[in-house]
Amino acid sequence: MSALNKVLALLLISLAIINLNCGVKEEPPIIEDDNRFYYNEKCGCSVTLPEGWVLNKKREFTGRLKIFLIQAFKPGLISNVVFTAQRNFDDEVTAEKAIKVEIAHLKTSADKNFEVISEEPVCISGYVGHQMVDEFDWRGVRVYQKRIYFVRSKYIFALVLNSTTREAYKECEPTFDKMVKSLKLPDLIP
Repeated sequence: MSALNKVLALLLISLAIINLNCGVKEEPPIIEDDNRFYYNEKCGCSVTLPEGWVLNKKREFTGRLKIFLIQAFKPGLISNVVFTAQRNFDDEVTAEKAIKVEIAHLKTSADKNFEVISEEPVCISGYVGHQMVDEFDWRGVRVYQKRIYFVRSKYIFALVLNSTTREAYKECEPTFDKMVKSLKLPDLIP
């Protein structure tokens, strides 16, 4: 398995097991409105949560690959947003390549009934990335997702909208898109 495949497999696994405490420092839920802004000094990135959204998990990892993972939700909705970064050890990796490796990995899991709805390059706030909308089964529930990957500097960044109903996905997608536009990523290292 190539270094890229290992990194992307770890990213996928981290998104799937977000609620496990696997050697991480977890802070208590943050619910004040003034904490809608997340900044990671190590990566030089930030994101602002929309009004009414709550940052309920923030994990700083001490491992070699993963840097951080945050999860946010809006009370009353059955959707959440995950924002994560991992070290990128392959200078040839692009956001498109990262998504394609993830697609290939997900398609090997026949029990997930994975389906790509759309996949395309995106340019958001000047950052070139790659976006995928997909559906899959997870523990008997159909999950609807929109994933956007960016590769900047030494990191692979992923923002993912997860919803457990199509209606919740449609309701949250415009808010997610607004959140993505608030994203600030580090400058590329020449």
